[in-house]
Amino acid sequence: MLHMKTRLAVMVASATAVAALAIGSPAQALIWIWMGPYPSKAACDVERVEFSGTYITQQCVYRDLTGTFNDGWYFKYAPEF
Repeated sequence: MLHMKTRLAVMVASATAVAALAIGSPAQALIWIWMGPYPSKAACDVERVEFSGTYITQQCVYRDLTGTFNDGWYFKYAPEF
């Protein structure tokens, strides 16, 4: 039962991302999908200075220039749990 719920959740997330991508941009689509790991608040503040030219809002939004998703898309800061 848990496997089916997980599979359904992935299918819904995928469909939502495809729809968001079809009507918006890759950045908007990624808001619907967790792409972590996200930086800590302190790391985000450092990146705010380093990538100040790439900010699009006053939130901690930055271009991912490191790691697996080194493609220049924008990622929103997600609070740590």
